Amino acid sequence: MSLPMKLIDQVDSITEREGYASRSEVIRKAIRVLISEDAWLTNQHDSMFIATITILYEEDASSSERLSTVFHKYTELVKARTHSHLHSEHCLEVLVCHGKASEIKKLKDDLTVLRGIHELRVVTIKADADEP
Repeated sequence: MSLPMKLIDQVDSITEREGYASRSEVIRKAIRVLISEDAWLTNQHDSMFIATITILYEEDASSSERLSTVFHKYTELVKARTHSHLHSEHCLEVLVCHGKASEIKKLKDDLTVLRGIHELRVVTIKADADEP
């Protein structure tokens, strides 16, 4: 495998800063994270996942109302919700979810298309106790 020098430098920086034994260890971890993130979007629709959805959005009444409408549609999925005012223009919302991958994806899709959303990130962990 070949990588651009800039990417190698970034991997080396992470290796040193985080105390990894080698570049290979960093690359293996990155690949595992990529595969895990991909799993819930592709062939794991009926598997149970725990997820956080972090949303940065414009602070205004219409954005809050649109978000609230979506949140209420997924009350069984969203287990906890935290709201923070970052400054006069933006808010941060963090949702903790537990449910089927397909439902988490639907929630993500419903939120992504809302006007006023600046950034949205999903982090998932497979929750099936009998699978690795």
